[in-house]
Amino acid sequence: MTLFRQINAVFSIILLLVLGTVLGIGFIDSRHYVQNELFTKAQDTATSLSLMMSQAGGDIAAMSKMADAVFKSGRIKRILLQDRYGNIIFEKKSDVAAEVPSWFLKLADLSSDTAVAEVFDKWRVIGPLTVQVETSEALDYLYAFFKKILIIFIVGGALGALFIYILLSIILEPLKTVIRQAEGVLHNRFIIQDETPSTVELKHVSMAMNQMVRRMKKGHETLSSVMAKNRELEYIDPLTKVGNRRFFMIKYDEYSNAEDNRGWGVVLAVRLADVQEANKIIGFDMVDRIYVKISKIVLQNIVDIDDAACFRVSGTEFVLLLPSLDTEHAKTLAELIVSEIRELIDTQFKEVSGTLFADAAISAYEHREPISQVLSSVDLALNEALFKSGDAVVVAKRESSLPMNKVAWRTLLEESMKEHRMEPVWEDVHAINRHKLFASITFDIITTEGERIPYSTYLSMLRLLKLFPKYIEYTMGYLDSVPILQNNRIAVEYPLNCLATPRLFEKVKEYIRLLQKRGVELIIEIPESDLSKIDVTTLRQITDELHRENLSFAISRFDADSDTVELLKTARPEYVKMYVGQFTDMSDSFRDSLIPILKTFGVKLLLHGIDEEHDIHVLSRQGADYFIIRH
Repeated sequence: MTLFRQINAVFSIILLLVLGTVLGIGFIDSRHYVQNELFTKAQDTATSLSLMMSQAGGDIAAMSKMADAVFKSGRIKRILLQDRYGNIIFEKKSDVAAEVPSWFLKLADLSSDTAVAEVFDKWRVIGPLTVQVETSEALDYLYAFFKKILIIFIVGGALGALFIYILLSIILEPLKTVIRQAEGVLHNRFIIQDETPSTVELKHVSMAMNQMVRRMKKGHETLSSVMAKNRELEYIDPLTKVGNRRFFMIKYDEYSNAEDNRGWGVVLAVRLADVQEANKIIGFDMVDRIYVKISKIVLQNIVDIDDAACFRVSGTEFVLLLPSLDTEHAKTLAELIVSEIRELIDTQFKEVSGTLFADAAISAYEHREPISQVLSSVDLALNEALFKSGDAVVVAKRESSLPMNKVAWRTLLEESMKEHRMEPVWEDVHAINRHKLFASITFDIITTEGERIPYSTYLSMLRLLKLFPKYIEYTMGYLDSVPILQNNRIAVEYPLNCLATPRLFEKVKEYIRLLQKRGVELIIEIPESDLSKIDVTTLRQITDELHRENLSFAISRFDADSDTVELLKTARPEYVKMYVGQFTDMSDSFRDSLIPILKTFGVKLLLHGIDEEHDIHVLSRQGADYFIIRH
């Protein structure tokens, strides 16, 4: 029960007790007054009637007429005249019933008082005269009075309760504001109460709460600012605002070791030739402007590629990390970027139109391939481009046994799901004490030749060929078909665009309900790159829908950036999933600013790609909560 209701109930009870006591005392006093009046009436009637009868000279008939006259004129219940020996001379009776409920007769408890007076014939005593009054009239009066008291009690109680409610609402309004302030802090909404209450105690509470909220707001802003500055100083190129070489090294390590679609893809390098000559012609500042515009061209062309990233690794060279992209598509992209750079130079920097040239080199990377090997291929391709006239795009030669076109990929994926040639791969998620909390599931394709194609390799083709809904159905169907699951919580990666497919989501919810009946809970992992592409309102609608379905969800491929605070504030995931290499390569200051933000929103940090050489106790002290250990 709320404080408002408790105080309201106490005051209402006190009001009703006071009102009931006052009205009860009034009713009791009225009853005593009526009882005394009945006795007085009986006594006066007996006295006056005995005097009248004493003047009748002992005439019984005359005395009887006198008694009849009195009996008819007043509410008399009984008149009895006896002789000296107790014999009845005459008796008059009346039995008028009061129009009141039987329970009220017991409540009023009025007695019919009796008075006695002597009747004389001159000096001779005829006998005693007994008069008993009728109580029905008094009962009717008391019952009408009782109903008035009851109405006053009900109306007075209701008005009193309303008055107390209004008064408490006014007095306790500042407490409601304090509650809103506290709830706002939990969601990083910092509300300041401008008007302080007049009640001294509440005024002190309000002032203390305002001071605390101001400090929390300042701390939150400082923490967010420090995190953004640390990230910018460590990983951001100050000129173009894209990632620097250090960030590229971290990202490549993360991607190449990832167990998802980022584990393979393309590295695309773009370099300007003859920059030193251009510096002499138009100056360093103008060349810097060219680099800024090139960074914008690159970012515009990769915005729709999942998990794509751009870095400036040297004064003249940009590197693009394009996971899940094959060399054919990467070459098309490179040619587009180079043509736009050429147009930029020819139209806006005509002085160096014949001096500056743009070269692009493309090299595929594979799962856990050393970065030195990839960069060596890129350098060879860029050197080859130097010997070509004008702008050039060169693809480093790589061998691959995977399907070479989309038609072959579609055939392989559809047949693998149809013929159930997809083998589940479980990854256990542990706490610091090596206790297993839950597991994630993916599938490896087993080809007809017996070769294994991991999930990370074919994931991009699932997206490109729009076969992910079928993969989701295949996953749900597999989980439903297994009689006994070893894990009661299972994490499944679920791209955001699949949530926007009502038919698929409804079907998935049916599977989820079946799993929940078996005591199995599903965790939906949504890539951060998907969430970053939608606005806050849409993100909140999606998370509300997941909560309504009692679905836990997490953010995979987590990459702490300037939008991290807003994303965590709105999404409130159960955990974020980050590659261990990215986490360990962070500076202490950047890590110390990230971990408090996660704790503020109650979000756990899951690190994957952990080898035996990693000390999970050290990672735990640094802020990690969950671990996936690679065997």
